[in-house]
Amino acid sequence: MHDQGYLLVRSLACTNGDGIGYTEILLSRSDPEIVNQDDTFVDKNFRGRGIGRALKAANLRLLMSVPESAESRSLQTYTALTNEPMLALNRSVGFHGVDTLTVLEGPLG
Repeated sequence: MHDQGYLLVRSLACTNGDGIGYTEILLSRSDPEIVNQDDTFVDKNFRGRGIGRALKAANLRLLMSVPESAESRSLQTYTALTNEPMLALNRSVGFHGVDTLTVLEGPLG
């Protein structure tokens, strides 16, 4: 990601030395105004405990401490329409829907 011009801001949740969740934000060095909230994942055995929310909050605080984020104006993310827990979490921290992506797959050739 570094070679492609991105600064990766990442937070990891651990218990007993084992990773149980992470989240990451991509900040484009060439266009820092729009920041991309990329993956957020929590191990299925630890879901429903607020870990995803804590990770996102911690990562946003970390992002704000990065000098390159001074020009950032918005944060965008994407979530499957079937992932209601993440949609609810994203809405609760201020995200709102602005577009819907439809993905189609088919055989090559």
